[in-house]
Amino acid sequence: MDSETVKYLSQYVHNRLFVGVGTNVEGAWGTPAEAIARSLQELTRHGFSCISVSSSYLTRPVGLRAQPSYVNVVVELSCDHLPRKILKIFKCLERDAGRRSRVRNGPRPLDLDLLAYREWVVNWPPAARRPPLVLPHPLLAERAFVLVPLAEIAPAWRHPVLGLTARRLLDRLGGALHLERCGEVIRLDRPLDL
Repeated sequence: MDSETVKYLSQYVHNRLFVGVGTNVEGAWGTPAEAIARSLQELTRHGFSCISVSSSYLTRPVGLRAQPSYVNVVVELSCDHLPRKILKIFKCLERDAGRRSRVRNGPRPLDLDLLAYREWVVNWPPAARRPPLVLPHPLLAERAFVLVPLAEIAPAWRHPVLGLTARRLLDRLGGALHLERCGEVIRLDRPLDL
């Protein structure tokens, strides 16, 4: 990267965050692929700058098995928002995309998960009764559908509690990961404003 690009990106690093985006049913924003693309557009309208987007991965559902496979990506963003405001924006976007079901791990037209915000550690370890905000995401280190795309775009990112890189966390999972790559990674020299 040239020095101008590094200077440009450095202004975003202080509020760097990673977001998991998933969907497995059609909703108000269309097919899963269309909903992911629309969610990126909507995020930019809410003050986020998109730095990098992983490949898309088709993954088996977790929990409730009798539902379609998910399409998942991980997005690296920057913004001036604090995590609680980010969660409010995510919930609003999920509703706008057509999410209504309250079934835990059930089908959904859009799911936005704040995986990590800067190097912040909040409400860790999560209590039995999980608070609304836990950083980094409490299941991040256990989910291949998060770690594969995260390691793809940020292999050196380090879990602020476990101290392991995304690549090392993925290696720890071992075995069959049950993911199928279905779209290309987008790497950006400058944040993407869709």
